[in-house]
Amino acid sequence: MIAHNECAVKRAGEEDRMKVVRSWLVFCAGSCLVVSMAVSQQRVPATPLIAHDPYFSVWSTTENLTDADTSHWTGSPQPLTGIVRIDDKPFRFMGHHPDSIPAMQQADKTITATHTSYEFRQGGITLELVFFTPAMMNDLDILSRPVTYLTWSVKATDGATHRVSVLLDVDPIIAVNDRSQQVVSSRNQTASLSVLSVGSRDQNILNRSGDNLRIDWGYFRVGVPKDEDAAMAITPHPAQTKSLLRRYSYTVP
Repeated sequence: MIAHNECAVKRAGEEDRMKVVRSWLVFCAGSCLVVSMAVSQQRVPATPLIAHDPYFSVWSTTENLTDADTSHWTGSPQPLTGIVRIDDKPFRFMGHHPDSIPAMQQADKTITATHTSYEFRQGGITLELVFFTPAMMNDLDILSRPVTYLTWSVKATDGATHRVSVLLDVDPIIAVNDRSQQVVSSRNQTASLSVLSVGSRDQNILNRSGDNLRIDWGYFRVGVPKDEDAAMAITPHPAQTKSLLRRYSYTVP
């Protein structure tokens, strides 16, 4: 009995050690998995730019903002195009088209609950682009307001002076379900803003149901503060906006 007990104790000790080893291996494997998941989550599958509800929701589906055109969360195109002209040389900072214009070098991207920020570098300047959607859970009035603020700032990084102009172009498909629908556009003024509007001609409110749908009632509006040195235009073709880049620019010291 004594010998048997000693063997049992030895076997029990060996089993305990094996359990500890197995537990340690499981812990290591679990830790590696958590670290791997954390690293993989640093690259999100899609980046929110304008995100209010399933109807009004614009995303970038690539790591670099210039690798593809922006789209609705369903994958349907809703292009937002950004072009900067630096000392008379154009570069894209948002969208893949026109692909004849080279893309800026994206240096950084940051996503928080209310902000998506990008940083680009090219030609001796740094361009910071920020999308801000004030989804404040403690203020339902602000939370329910479908407004996103887009701001950009430019600074020189090489100690030289540069002439810079920035263009934002919005495809009117952002206001309809698909390109078969006709749109109407207009411009107006408020006390502090110059506003461009586009929307569907028919304005059939809540006329259909399903998941693969974009909003086709109401109006998409772009508002620019009147105290900004800016120009706004409604054009039938994006190529006509190039003249705006040439006409309006400012100096970055």
